Amino acid sequence: MNREYLFGLRALQSGLPGIYLVQDHRNKNSSRVLGTYYDLKLNKATLFETMRVFGQEEDPKEWQMHHIVERQHFADVDIRGLLSMYYWHDLPCVMIHNGSEHDAYNRLMRTKESKNHFLPYRASAPKRQADRSIAISNKYEDAMAKGGRAKAEFRSELKDRLTRLASLYDSFYLGDPVLGTIASNVFNRLYSRI
Repeated sequence: MNREYLFGLRALQSGLPGIYLVQDHRNKNSSRVLGTYYDLKLNKATLFETMRVFGQEEDPKEWQMHHIVERQHFADVDIRGLLSMYYWHDLPCVMIHNGSEHDAYNRLMRTKESKNHFLPYRASAPKRQADRSIAISNKYEDAMAKGGRAKAEFRSELKDRLTRLASLYDSFYLGDPVLGTIASNVFNRLYSRI
């Protein structure tokens, strides 16, 4: 996982490639386990075996990887058109319990009210995530090739999308400073590149 996403957090390398630990704000004796989807999936069995050795019995089937910034939203600002690669190998994930925490995040992120309030540009965008990713990438390439006003207008539109998405995630992770900071870092990284 790109360490830029951990800026502002006291993250420790876990000893497994690409896996980091950050103290969980809810319990000082607990950690958030972070990494890319690929790294967490690859190391999940080892993670849970290590926890078991240290006296923490958990059922790995009850835990899953949650993208801190979801693919459905990243597709709206993916100017490189590499959504699948980002999903597996770049976007930060956290291990969360299948129960209440995962259900709550998924429910909040998929409400009609959230989409209408924060993502009004979606009304004219393709429905499929991959199509939105390709559309914004093509629009980016076209604007950069044309330069001048087209480039300035595209940058303005993209900055507006990033600002809206950052606000959406600020509201999602209001009570979770670790996930809120990481989501903010994802959008700040994108913002700095336009």
